[in-house]
Amino acid sequence: MYFPDDWRSLNILISTYDVYCADPAIVREMCQLGLRGHMASLFRHVGKKVLQTNLPQYKTYHSYINLDRSFPYRGLLMLDSGGFSFGHPDKLARLLRSPFPAIRRFAGLMLAVARLESQESEWDRVRFALLARLAQCLHLRTQLKLQPDIIVTLDRVMQFDLPYRVKSRRVLFNLTCARTALELYARTPGPKPLLFAVIHPLGPPPGSIGKTVSEERAAAFYARTFALQIKYLLRAEAETGLRFGGFAVGSLVPVTNYGFLGLLAGSLAKTLATLGVEGRPLHAFGAADRKAVFLHRYGFTSFDSNLHVVKARNRQIYDPATGTYKKMQPPSSCTCPVCHRHAPEELLENRQGVKEVATVLQSLHNFYTNHMAHLEAMRRLHKEP
Repeated sequence: MYFPDDWRSLNILISTYDVYCADPAIVREMCQLGLRGHMASLFRHVGKKVLQTNLPQYKTYHSYINLDRSFPYRGLLMLDSGGFSFGHPDKLARLLRSPFPAIRRFAGLMLAVARLESQESEWDRVRFALLARLAQCLHLRTQLKLQPDIIVTLDRVMQFDLPYRVKSRRVLFNLTCARTALELYARTPGPKPLLFAVIHPLGPPPGSIGKTVSEERAAAFYARTFALQIKYLLRAEAETGLRFGGFAVGSLVPVTNYGFLGLLAGSLAKTLATLGVEGRPLHAFGAADRKAVFLHRYGFTSFDSNLHVVKARNRQIYDPATGTYKKMQPPSSCTCPVCHRHAPEELLENRQGVKEVATVLQSLHNFYTNHMAHLEAMRRLHKEP
C-alpha cells in the first residue's frame, strides 16, 4: 500500500482462507465494503500512518503517497476457494477459534468432510454430498460479499499417490460443490462475479506410468475421468440455465515431470474439444514461467503463481540479462516498473519496520521480469497470424 502504482494493473489471486484468518476488523470491513473497498480504505489508512511517521526509514516512502487521489487499482480480483489450505487439519483448527460463527461452522463442516472421506468401510455417500453442499453454500455467501471479479468453487486438492477411493471421493466433493454454487447463483439476483468450476486430474500416479500401466492407457484413463467431470458440469449448466465463466484445473503444482504434465494437459484438451467447450477460459493453478508457457500450448488461458514472492522472501532477485536469481543483487540494468521508479537501495532495505518493503519490491520485480515476461511472449504469439 506504500506504492500501489507499481501493481495497480496486475490481476490478483486471493485465497478465501487468508481472508478468514485476517484480523476480525479487517474481515468485517472486507465483507462490508468488498475487497476493492477494503483496499481503498487500507490505502488511505496506511498512507496517513506513513506520512505521520518521521522516522528516517520511512521518509523515503513519503514521496510515493498521495492521498488526494482515489485508489488506483485497475486489475481483476480472483477469489480462490482456499481448498489447498482447507485440506490441512491444523489450519481448520485455527478457524475453529474464529470470532465469526459462519467461519467456525464452515471449519467444522470441512473437518467432518475429511473424517468421512477417510473412512474405509460403511462410507455414507449421501451424507458426504450433503456436507459438501452445506460447506459450499456457507463459503459462497461470504465470497459474494467480498465482490471479486471471479469466484472459484470449493475443492479438495488431489495428491496423486492417494488411494483411488479417496481421490474419487474428492472428485465427488468438488463436483457437488460446483453444482451447488451454480444453483445458488441461479437464485441470487443481480450481477455476480464469474464463477469458475474446479476440476482435478483423476488417474494412475505418475510413478506407475510406463511400469504397471502404459502411457496410452494412463492418457485414456485421465481423458475419461476429465470427460466425466466436464459432462457433470455441463448437465448442471443445462439444468440451471446458467454457464460457468470458466474452468480451473487444480493439483498441477507438484507436477514437475513435463512428460506427465503433457499427458494430463493433452488428455484435458482432447476432452474439451470432444465435448465442444474448448473455447472456455481455462485456468491453471500454480503455473509459473516455463510451466505456464507449456500449458498455454494446450489451451490454458490464465495462470497464477507465488514463486516471485517465495524467491523474494529468500532475498533472491531475478536478473533478466542472465535468466537467473541472485542473492541480494539487483540487476545492473532493468527497465521493469519497479526498477524504473525505485532505487536499488530500496530493494535491499533491511532496517527494522520497513524490511518487508524490500520483499514486496523484489517480489514485484521478479514478477515483471520473469513471470510477466513469459505471459507477454504468449500474448505476442497469440496475436501472430
